[in-house]
Amino acid sequence: MSVIYSSGVYVFGTSKINATLTEYNGFDNHMLPKKISIRVLASLLSRMQEICFNDTAIEINTQRLINMFTSGGKEKTVALVLSLGYLDVATDITDFVDGGSATIQMSNQGLFEIQQPWINEVCRAKMIDDHSHFLKPIKNVMELIDNHILTHLSSTRKGIDGAYLYVEKSPEHGSASVLLDYYHKNYGYNELFADDEFYYMKKPYIKTPPSPRRKTTLRSTRKTTLRSTRKKTPSPIQKTTLHSTRKK
Repeated sequence: MSVIYSSGVYVFGTSKINATLTEYNGFDNHMLPKKISIRVLASLLSRMQEICFNDTAIEINTQRLINMFTSGGKEKTVALVLSLGYLDVATDITDFVDGGSATIQMSNQGLFEIQQPWINEVCRAKMIDDHSHFLKPIKNVMELIDNHILTHLSSTRKGIDGAYLYVEKSPEHGSASVLLDYYHKNYGYNELFADDEFYYMKKPYIKTPPSPRRKTTLRSTRKTTLRSTRKKTPSPIQKTTLHSTRKK
């Protein structure tokens, strides 16, 4: 059994119906359509989060994600990053057997004067029991996040100085210290400060931006676990687990 990973960044612009793929050099994307329904993406991500967040409220979560991907306003989710593994027999984006995902939100989180990119909804989902041929899709996701921020987002937002995320201090599952160490050692994030509920981390950007293979015009997240990072929102905080961060 061989598993081939398709990876790319879906951008949310002004459309309330579709998202558009941005491709980057070095990443196969043969299974990812150039345009895709936001509802399909939300359903796909809900399937993954059923595994990585133990979130069995599929329909409720799907609608939450649709709202998140289509909401306007100043602090919006601008992209969904995917790295999905497929067997040779796969014919559709939803046929993946392994996957990693994360969203990018432009926000000041009530902390900074200038909006910065925040990484949310980080999730790793293994859809079948045989993991022997699986690779590391989260590594692809984190690299694509850097690529997208350094090219697509930084081209119109000159104040961007890095990528940001947060880790819940007392997650229901997993360990905050393990997450802090994981993001630091594997992806170069450093702890900035903490409040009563979260540790805030930043990865500063100092390297030359990479070149995207194809640019997509852009007009214009739940808790943290060792397999994902969901986004934080002003509403009641959702739970965080070992590889992820959902929006608060």
